[in-house]
Amino acid sequence: MKRHDSHSTEHLSKKTKLDCSSQSLIHLTNEILANIFLFLDPITDLLPNVMAVCEKFFEILGGKGTLDTKHIIYEKIILKSRMKLHRDRFDKAYFVRLVDFVSRAACVNACKVLKLGNNYDGDEGLSLVLTIDFFKKSKETGCFNGLKKLSLFNISIFKQMSQKNIKILKEWVSSLSNLEELHLNNLIPQDVMNAILIECKNLKHLTCVSGNLAINDDMGPFALESLDISTSDDNDINYSFFTRTPHLKKLAIGFNYCFPNTLFLNIRDYCRELTEFSYGERDMNETGNLQIMMQMNQLEKVCINTQELDLDIIRHIVNTFKLKMFPISLGSEGDFSDILEVLEETLELVDDSYVLYQAKPETNFLQKCKKFKQARRFLTFGETLENNHVTIGDLFEELPLLNELLLTLSIENIREQSLKGANQAFKLIHGKEGIVNELFNDTTFYTKIETQSRGSLKLRVRIVDFENMDYEQDEQDAIFKISLVK
Repeated sequence: MKRHDSHSTEHLSKKTKLDCSSQSLIHLTNEILANIFLFLDPITDLLPNVMAVCEKFFEILGGKGTLDTKHIIYEKIILKSRMKLHRDRFDKAYFVRLVDFVSRAACVNACKVLKLGNNYDGDEGLSLVLTIDFFKKSKETGCFNGLKKLSLFNISIFKQMSQKNIKILKEWVSSLSNLEELHLNNLIPQDVMNAILIECKNLKHLTCVSGNLAINDDMGPFALESLDISTSDDNDINYSFFTRTPHLKKLAIGFNYCFPNTLFLNIRDYCRELTEFSYGERDMNETGNLQIMMQMNQLEKVCINTQELDLDIIRHIVNTFKLKMFPISLGSEGDFSDILEVLEETLELVDDSYVLYQAKPETNFLQKCKKFKQARRFLTFGETLENNHVTIGDLFEELPLLNELLLTLSIENIREQSLKGANQAFKLIHGKEGIVNELFNDTTFYTKIETQSRGSLKLRVRIVDFENMDYEQDEQDAIFKISLVK
């Protein structure tokens, strides 16, 4: 039997470790690298950073000719103006190059999500750089034919399009047969919208402006399950559109002084599967639309925005419908004792309540908040909490089911000073100053609070949207979503 040579074994072990540690990513196969790249963001990581590392990475990511074997990369392409990126990177040719990269490197139908721009007012977005060449190249290569989710926000090219460009755009959207979600905040040519509704037969969720519902009489029915036209600047709604949406389950139509009864009658008579309905009307008690809405007994979630609050109507809504959510808005003026009594009677019937509470300074603010024992979600304002000396930690302490809070903060130059907003949110959570030095993805930080009734709670704080984005104003509103992390 040979004697075991410990010295040789030790030497072999060191050599093996040395070899393993010196293994380079460059020596991995294209397939392994493609799977690694799948975890990175194309816009912020792959194209500006990884592609420039070496010739092999450049080739895998589509920088050269078409690969013999393609891979599942570029699955999600998301470019939001909130990202801290240099504007000069996105010239008019950038998106055409992006199409080239995707078509050369990615498998057929690999890209499932394409989102360009942010959906809030005042966003400069990508309106100055996206051209018709992008859609023309996309149609020619078919690189986005597998899209399931498409979002195009603040795209100025849709304005005053020539018939030639409309034809190119129609051909492109007609190729998106797998599309399930479409989100737009610009009015697009009606011929293009008609092509979407006809050719995208899997389309279930649509966000658009109400003016794009002016369909032809011979169109439909549509497979839509969710429709949001709540951000429209106009109220030119085609009432007959809702006669073609028999499977609609969720509808938001925004605010108006007075909607025609025909609109609500069509929704009541033809949208029999509707379970979530959101709308706003100033003269709600006079138009008769509220009474029509209350005949939709299948509704489970109702959101009503009005300047008039009738206690009997609140009672009737909550007691008539088998509601899972009833957003309640308590304004900043007036005596709410009667409303609170109604809520005390009825909120126990609601499984998932939204409470929006904006109030002037008052000593019993927290006591009123305690009445919402069933509230799982709470919407409020930084000014409201400061004026009443209440912290977000207090709300999580007193509301045993609370797991999500939307906080609106008005901060000067918030988009460039997101850390300032994050530190203000931290103070409202804990009631004391803190230091948030960094935000994950420029939007998110985590913190922990201690409560007597619920123990230690970990919270995720994330900027989810901006409002009042008028660059001539000194202050803008940032909406923070504060969620319980389980």
